[in-house]
Amino acid sequence: MNDATHSDICIETLDPMRVACYRAISPSPEEDGSQYLDAWVARQRIEGQVRRFGFDTDVPPAQQKPGVRGYEVWRTVPADVQPSSGVTMKDFPGGLYAVMTLHRPFTDPSKFIPAGWKELHEWVIHSSRYRSASHQWLEELIAQEDGAHLRLYHPVMLTG
Repeated sequence: MNDATHSDICIETLDPMRVACYRAISPSPEEDGSQYLDAWVARQRIEGQVRRFGFDTDVPPAQQKPGVRGYEVWRTVPADVQPSSGVTMKDFPGGLYAVMTLHRPFTDPSKFIPAGWKELHEWVIHSSRYRSASHQWLEELIAQEDGAHLRLYHPVMLTG
């Protein structure tokens, strides 16, 4: 599907990358985690383009309440950056992904983001060449002049 809300689905390999990680648990964990980690990145004086990834996470039983969700936020960082202030480091190995870009999904995120994931997952399920894999599912926030876009990364592997 290629229309005003979605790109075509393509297959991409994400290269290995070092990421700073912060897990937020709140009614708005994507925003809370992003604000925290973006401020941390700014304090580290990281230069160059920083990619912005994230994904849903489980909420520990002790923190479970109605309306509370978990989200882990990643920012790409150079190899010499050290963890601090609740931020951990991870060496992400990369992997093969089916990818779809959602154009301006934040105009109605509760509609467009789940619909995008559903379409991408259905594409993978019905693919004769690819099947679901077990590496990390990801969302990448892409800032553009016309608004924010969201790239969805569904882990895949070749069949056979």
